Amino acid sequence: MSRASLALFFLLIGSNAFAEPAKLLSRHGDWEAYSFGSGAAKVCYAASPAKSSAGEVPGRKAAYVMVTHGPGKSAHVPSITLGYEIKEGTDAEAALGSATLRFYTKDDTAWARAGDDDKFLKALQKEKTLTVKAVPAKGKPTTDTYALSGFAEAYREIGKACAVK
Repeated sequence: MSRASLALFFLLIGSNAFAEPAKLLSRHGDWEAYSFGSGAAKVCYAASPAKSSAGEVPGRKAAYVMVTHGPGKSAHVPSITLGYEIKEGTDAEAALGSATLRFYTKDDTAWARAGDDDKFLKALQKEKTLTVKAVPAKGKPTTDTYALSGFAEAYREIGKACAVK
């Protein structure tokens, strides 16, 4: 997915959720930082599309990884959108360097398990790539690779924009 397509996708999310388009805060390497809403309803997120994908999934949409600071206590929330319906009862595997974390899945998205958020976020800041493996409801297992160049800067940018440390 191109940067323009990714930006359009997030603009549509922002406009549907808050009747206000997402604002591009900055670009850093392979990552972009956005915000939408204001006050107590402000949401900030850093996102990047998969650099490469392997596996055949009919009708697959864009795959991307995102870290969100949402309203209330929902800060530092990592998620991975795989672009397809995930096989029920399966986890996604997120490999960063020598660490592999199992993410729980629902529909087309995977989230870090309780207690793994910080480990995942620290690894995103120090590693060069993220590899995600998952099993679709229909089709062959997939492997997506993400470049992490610029993540640390985009993550700091969303923290600043949403006043999250």
